[in-house]
Amino acid sequence: GPEDRAEVGARLAMAWLLGGKADQALEALASTRDGATTPELRRERARIEARAIAAQGRVAEALSRLEGDMEQEGEELRLEIQRQGRDWNAVAATLARRAGDPPAAGEAPSQAQARAVLHQATALVLAGDATGMARLRERFGAAMERSEIAYLFRIVSAEAGLKPGDIASIVQRVNAAAPYQTFLQAYRQKL
Repeated sequence: GPEDRAEVGARLAMAWLLGGKADQALEALASTRDGATTPELRRERARIEARAIAAQGRVAEALSRLEGDMEQEGEELRLEIQRQGRDWNAVAATLARRAGDPPAAGEAPSQAQARAVLHQATALVLAGDATGMARLRERFGAAMERSEIAYLFRIVSAEAGLKPGDIASIVQRVNAAAPYQTFLQAYRQKL
């Protein structure tokens, strides 16, 4: 039935995306649009569509497909697309949501929270947002000192700020210590 067609269309679109063929992925979604009746299937198709549109370089349009999708998978894809578009203020805001509230005084952040805070600090550096960085240091500085990546957080969030030449090297070190997982990598793991 139409629901099956919509699901097969989503799988076909993912196969095209995994092969680097965004145009064909969008065609597969468009030709099977009518059957997507469950919220889960509509959300999955919207994410695939957003990734394909982003692959074509249409970042704002891709992000619009994710409006209202606040589940972890949607947030991770939003973050990936915002990074692709180099919208570091938006990246920092998405990571702030992911980081949540600091742990109780004297406690270390979880590994996931520490990574989110470190990536948020990196995004704030790239955005040139010294005020946001001061707020982040104030909220998470003590907790981050108890994390496994305290030294990187200290470097990235240093009050003196980073020279433009240092930023690329720092971003590389952060990404090596706390790598992002892309939408397509996550999908491949499900297979």
